[in-house]
Amino acid sequence: MDSITQKQIDSLSEVEKKTLRLFKKGWSGKRIAEHLGVSYHTVKKWHMTHIYEKLGLKDEMYLKKGHRLIVLLHTLDLKF
Repeated sequence: MDSITQKQIDSLSEVEKKTLRLFKKGWSGKRIAEHLGVSYHTVKKWHMTHIYEKLGLKDEMYLKKGHRLIVLLHTLDLKF
C-alpha cells in the first residue's frame, strides 16, 4: 500500500475520522480513549482495526507501530 485515497477516507465513520485526526497529531491510544470517553481496548481493537481495514492497511507493521500510516497521512492532502 503506497497511498490512501479520499474515497477510503470518506468511507470512515465520524468517530473513526476523529480517531484518525488525533492519531495523526501523535496522540497515544490511551489519550484518544480518554478524550472519546471509551476504553483503550475500544480504540485499539475497534476503531483502529476498522480504520486500517477501510484504508487497506492490513500489514502487521501498521498494526504494531502505525508509523507508516502517520507518514502517509502527513504526505497526502486528504480531508477528514
